[in-house]
Amino acid sequence: MSLEQRVTILENQNRETNKRLNNIEISVKNTQKDIQKLFLHSAKHELAIESFRQETRERFEKIDERFDKIEDTLAIIVNHLQN
Repeated sequence: MSLEQRVTILENQNRETNKRLNNIEISVKNTQKDIQKLFLHSAKHELAIESFRQETRERFEKIDERFDKIEDTLAIIVNHLQN
């Protein structure tokens, strides 16, 4: 085998190796993008859950305030009825 043939073979192998490495790089980049999307989705989900919890707490606090007012009103009514 001549030197030129060996060089040609090595160049072809080098091109194939570069193509494979390029495909791997693209695959890694796509995986990184997918991981970022998943992380962002997860973060948005966590924010939505926390917002829901806060909203629920606020609603329960308002309900508790209403029950306290009702309880006070009932106590006044009972006191009037007992007199």
